[in-house]
Amino acid sequence: MRERVQSTGIAIGAGALSSFAGVALHNAARPLGLVVALLILYTTFSLLGKAYHSRFIKLIAAIAVMAILIRASTHGVSFELLVYGNRMGDLYTVASTGLLIYLVWRREWKSSVTSKL
Repeated sequence: MRERVQSTGIAIGAGALSSFAGVALHNAARPLGLVVALLILYTTFSLLGKAYHSRFIKLIAAIAVMAILIRASTHGVSFELLVYGNRMGDLYTVASTGLLIYLVWRREWKSSVTSKL
């Protein structure tokens, strides 16, 4: 039980941190920032998949990513936006959502080398 709670907390933290990095970087250096933001998201989910071999953990991290992305896309108290409705913001939102769907349902294969050790 304790391991499940700990892994869920790590998944929430990793998802939120990778989403925050993506929101901060996607509009930085126009094409390169978007690529780096999606690469960070891919790396985070690959590491979570290899560490826990659980779709549930990746789903929890994806929910954290989407919560940060939705909050960054809505107007704040003083009408500020972090993800604008321009081409890069729309492309980041659609690409990260599609990448999340792929990464959550992708199966992680155990290496035959590590299983023999």
